[in-house]
Amino acid sequence: MQEQYEQSARNQPGHANAQPSAPAPVPYRKKRWVLPVLAAVVILAIAVTYLLVNRKDSNVTSGDKPVEQIAQLPASETFYEYFQNAAQQQKVAITKHVMLADSPADEPHEVYYSKSHFDYQSKRYVYAEDILNGDRRDKARCNNDKQYDKLSIEKEWREQMGNNPLGTCMPQLRNLAINDGLNTGGLTKEQSQTFVKELQKRKGLITVQHVKQAEHKGKRYLRYSVDIKPIPFKDPATGRTFYDGATYLEWAFDETGLDEEKHPYTVVGASANGIHLEYYVDPKTRLPVYSEAHPLPGKDSEGKDKPISTYYRHRITYQFGSTPFDLEASKDADLALDW
Repeated sequence: MQEQYEQSARNQPGHANAQPSAPAPVPYRKKRWVLPVLAAVVILAIAVTYLLVNRKDSNVTSGDKPVEQIAQLPASETFYEYFQNAAQQQKVAITKHVMLADSPADEPHEVYYSKSHFDYQSKRYVYAEDILNGDRRDKARCNNDKQYDKLSIEKEWREQMGNNPLGTCMPQLRNLAINDGLNTGGLTKEQSQTFVKELQKRKGLITVQHVKQAEHKGKRYLRYSVDIKPIPFKDPATGRTFYDGATYLEWAFDETGLDEEKHPYTVVGASANGIHLEYYVDPKTRLPVYSEAHPLPGKDSEGKDKPISTYYRHRITYQFGSTPFDLEASKDADLALDW
């Protein structure tokens, strides 16, 4: 002990026998954090990179990924990403081809084309419709200010006077043509999120079966197969169970706080029936370009399939943010679906 004390004293600065001092070694306890921290930084970087690449929120689910990669992602998540994006578009133009028949095997007993442009902010619209019956093609054209119609047996267009639209230009009928019977436009980001959230809460209502790559006219798309099926609803007043589909769509929309008649929002088909849709989405714009729809059987109070009373097939093309078409010029053209 004494020797240790003397050795320590001799090494103090100023002592006559002090030894030249070497740099003091860094204690091991001050070094040992380096490797673990570096390892942790590397692991954290890897984890962050993985999450950024694989996270599933609507901002990066598809992004600029190729069609092949998007088709490998969960179909339901990417479908609702595109669905929500379309719901936020403020100007929507739709061309629709509708065929009505008694059954899928029967020839259509009514065919019509409609073309609409609707601005959800200003509520300005342009609407055109051609109804085909054999060799006949009856036409109607209207906007917020004017309404014309022309029967195939007539040579001249007739202008309907007054402020109350008639026939196919009545809001109840016209509004059926400004969306695809499932989605809408004109929502804010928050409203579209609410709409999607409410749809997803109704378990079994909407099922995204799958997504596949599809090619049309040399361009590649994502093709989503979607089923809307009636789900049970128990009437609290009577205790009876009913099956409904379209009404649940309307209830989900109502949660946005908007009035479905004033917005407007409309659904297609009988409320107790289901719908099968095929959506073609452009992965670059993240918006639909084309869809097809036909009814699925409804359900009775016991959950058994009900026959479809009227079979329809809808084919639709979409444009977003476009300018309204010219009402007068559209009178000379026969409507058709370009797909």
